[in-house]
This record gives sequence, structure tokens and C-alpha cells, in this order.
Amino acid sequence: MSDAGIIAALLVSCFSNDTMKGSYQSMGHKNGKSYQSIPGADDGQDISSDLIPAARRKRCCKRHKSFLSGIMLGVFLAFARTLYEDIRLIMMVYQSSSSKHITHEPKLHTLNTLLHLHSHNRSTVSIGPRPYFLINEMDDSNPELKSTLQKCSMNIKSFRPSNFVLGHRGAALQFPEHTDRSHDAATRMGAGIVECDINLTKDKQLICRHERCDLHLTTNVLVTPLASKCTQPFRPAIGSLPATAKCCTTDFTLSEIQNQMCGRMSSSNKNAKTPHQYISHTKSFQTDLYAHDCPHIQSHKNFMDVVNANGGSFSPEYKMLDYKFTKHYTRQMFLERVLADYNHTDPSRPLVDNGVTAIAPSISMLLEVDKNSNLVPTLYAKVAKELGLDIVAWTLERSDALSKGGSWYYSTISQVLRTDSDVIKVLDVLYEDVGIMAIWTDWPSIATFYANCKGILLSQVVGAAASAAMLTTSEMDQDACLKNSAVDSTLDSTT
Repeated sequence: MSDAGIIAALLVSCFSNDTMKGSYQSMGHKNGKSYQSIPGADDGQDISSDLIPAARRKRCCKRHKSFLSGIMLGVFLAFARTLYEDIRLIMMVYQSSSSKHITHEPKLHTLNTLLHLHSHNRSTVSIGPRPYFLINEMDDSNPELKSTLQKCSMNIKSFRPSNFVLGHRGAALQFPEHTDRSHDAATRMGAGIVECDINLTKDKQLICRHERCDLHLTTNVLVTPLASKCTQPFRPAIGSLPATAKCCTTDFTLSEIQNQMCGRMSSSNKNAKTPHQYISHTKSFQTDLYAHDCPHIQSHKNFMDVVNANGGSFSPEYKMLDYKFTKHYTRQMFLERVLADYNHTDPSRPLVDNGVTAIAPSISMLLEVDKNSNLVPTLYAKVAKELGLDIVAWTLERSDALSKGGSWYYSTISQVLRTDSDVIKVLDVLYEDVGIMAIWTDWPSIATFYANCKGILLSQVVGAAASAAMLTTSEMDQDACLKNSAVDSTLDSTT
């Protein structure tokens, strides 16, 4: 109970006592007997002392009732604010879900309100069943690793966030990328750092999107009234020509994107004849379970609010390299705007200029298979470590089943991958043999489990290295730095 509730209870009970004290008036004697005047009795009516015990019991009962009423009022006042907020949030969610018009403002407000009200309770990490499933499926090719992980699965009762784990576009394996729920899920699964790919909107606002022109893939814009504003509106498949569309963040204002579009799982149907067919093609290893009710697309500041409320750190990835900056809005102005947002959010951990200290290559650039069919570091990985560069690899848990080859990410090692549990072997070689500093992942749970089992709790330097890498280069050299070396700045569309 709050202080206000306790004070209210005491005030009410004291008031009740004072009232009861006045219920007995002066005692008197009449015809040799004691009498007492009781308020509420008929005027001039006296009660014999023989009846005083009954009156006293009545008074006592009233006093207890009044005191209990005071306690109840105090409890109500103590929790009134919380009850009010919970009822208000429930009503907002109900109104949002029942409205015929798509509006994101209530949903965003609901999430942010919950984060700010209950942020002190958001430190618990939940990794779910996947790590345990993968460990149980491991073969005996690396018995020491399997035994270590099994012991951790039995002994670790609670997990801590780790800066070894970077939430790639949030938790994009199952949640629509760069939405409120994706960023929130990543931190809940233990990602100590969460990424925002930063692009600009038409009105020069910062927004989290992997590509400037990916809205036709990651939102429902093609089935909204805004579709005609796209750089290239939808064109159906004709004969051997695939269906196409191109919708960019710079085609719309931030308000249009957030209030008239919904996030969805990134996909497209090249054989589509209609816009609805084009956007209804979620990959078989993903789900629409968290995408059907219009996930909110995050601005840069929204992203920071969600991650900061969960106690996480940020990883900025600057984009806009194909954008035609002008003298009225230069690339430097864009970068300064990004840095200002971060430094304003948490002045105690400003982004600093330390030069290029890390590289961010794909898994396929770091691992290969030797003549004994073992996973080993590539020459590229060895040279990077010799140069003293930190390595941040991408991207774990972003592909179909490894038994099917694992797609492009595992192209150099696919011949030795047999089951999904081999992802743990990949992660182990990356950490133990390649010596990676951190790893981007679309589903942080397995990396969080591994980091806790190994005791990997890195300091918060990845985001700073990313920003610094770009601040120390000239604008001409910046593109090369971004494309080839700077952490958080890998531009290949597959990342």
C-alpha cells in the first residue's frame, strides 16, 4: 500500500473514533440509577445503565466497521492509479482492435505506456524452448560441447542479457522486422543490443527500415490508399515477367507510414496478379501469428524508447547511400541528427569517435570446411584477427532448416550441415576459433543461452564502434567504409 493509502486509512479511522467518542454524552443519576444520553435517541430519552453493554457493543461494532471502511478506502486510493491505467489500456486496445480504420497511435501509446509504467519489471530474460530443443537434437560429433550445454540447461535457472547477442532488426525470424513487437521481443530474449537500420522519410524524419525502398516487401502499403504514391506502383505478373513494385520511405511522411501502414513479414509473390497476392506470401519457416493485427512501424525515437525501457543498448546502422542529398540536407546533417537522438536519449553513454575498430562480415565469409570435414576459420577471418579488428558476424537464425542447406548464409559450409542443431556448432566455432566479438541473430534465444553458458557478457562498445567508423571517414571514403568494414553498416540486402 502506498503512503497516500496508509494516510487515508488512518484519517478515516481517526475520524471514526472521534465520532464514536462523542456518541456518549454525560452520565447522570435518576431515581438512584445511572443513565446515559445516547445521540440518535428520541429527545429526552435516557437509557438505563443496564442497557449500556448493548449500546457499547453497538458502538464497538460501528467503530470496527468505520475502521475497516478506512482501510478499504486506503487500499483503493493506493491502487487507484494502477487500476485506472490498466483499465484505460484495456479500453484503448479494445477500441483499436474494433475500429474499422487502421490507426497506430493507440497501439504505440499502449506499448510505450506499459514500458514506462512497468520498466522496472522488465529485466527477466525468457529464451523459450528452442535452445533446449536444439541441444537435445545434437549428435555426438562434439561430445564435449553437447555435455557442457546439457549441464547449463540443467543448472541455469535464470538468464541474463548479453552484449554478445545483437537483435537483427529485432527478432525478425517470427516478428515483422523493425516493429515495436520485434524490438521488444529481441530484448526479452536477451539481446543486449538491438539494431535499427536508419532511413529517412519524405519529411526528413528518421525511421527504422533495412532499405530505403523496401516498404512494398515489409508493409501492406500496396493495399492501402497510399499505393499510388509509390515510386513504382504494383505491376502484375505477365507471362514470364514477374510482378514488381517499389515503395520507398522517401515516398511518404512518417505520419503516413505509421498511421496508414502495417508491418508484415518480409516477402513477395513474383507470380502475383493482384496486390493482395503479392503481399500474401510469408516464407514457410516463418509465421503471420504476430503480423495479422497491424504491427506498428518504428520511428528511430520509438525504437530507442522500446529498447531503452528494457535496459538494452542500441546499434545504429546508417543507410541512405542511394539517396540524393542536397546542399539543403547533407549527409553530415543526417548523421548528426542520428547522433543527436542517441546522445539525447542517454547522455551518460554518448557515441564517440574511436575510428574503425570492427568489421561485420557474413558467416559465409568467416567459415569454411577443411579436408577432414571440420568447420574452420577462413583466411579472411584469420587476417582480420591479426589486424586486431573485432568481428561481428551476421546473421544467425535467418534461414530455413539447415537440413535444407541453410540458404546463402551457410553457402561455404552447407555440405557438413545435417540438422538444425548444427547452428550451435556454427556458433561455437565462430566464438572459440574465429573469435567473434558478437553476432547478429534473427532469434536471440539460442545465442543468449550460449552466452550465458559460456559467461560471455561483453561491454557496450559495438554501437559506439559503428558510429565512430563513419565519423572518421571523409564523405568520399564513407561509402567504401560502410560497404566493406564498418560494424553495423553491412549493406547487402540479405542482412
